[in-house]
Amino acid sequence: MPEYACQTYQEAIVIVTAHEMQHCLGASGRQQGEFSCEMMAWDAIEYFREHRAQIQSQISAGAQKATAQIQRHQESSRPEVRLQQKTTQTRALLAKWERKLKFAGTKVKKYRKALARHQGRLQQLRSQVAGSSWLFHQIDVTRFFRTW
Repeated sequence: MPEYACQTYQEAIVIVTAHEMQHCLGASGRQQGEFSCEMMAWDAIEYFREHRAQIQSQISAGAQKATAQIQRHQESSRPEVRLQQKTTQTRALLAKWERKLKFAGTKVKKYRKALARHQGRLQQLRSQVAGSSWLFHQIDVTRFFRTW
């Protein structure tokens, strides 16, 4: 079995993680399984030592991102911030519905005018028909057809 000395706690984490990941990938058995796990751990620690600067920058970038997310969450969960967000949303909804109300008011006026126009035309037609029906009732149609 290979032996190695960990220089930092990070190297210890890399070794243990690589060893256990090899088990997850199917390495089993006392002789071959453990040996392949140890070889994987050895390869991982060598890679980590060669690329330590890049890995550290990725870790610190991830930590900064996580810290920023936590701060944003803490800031957004404060009551005054939440109330400010709700106020902004409510103002936007109010403006939206006021626009819809104005549009609806214009439509209502348009349809009221159209209804009045249609009712006026209908009354004109009824008065014309009423006038002609008066003449029609004055002439006895049955007498007219009998004499023919």
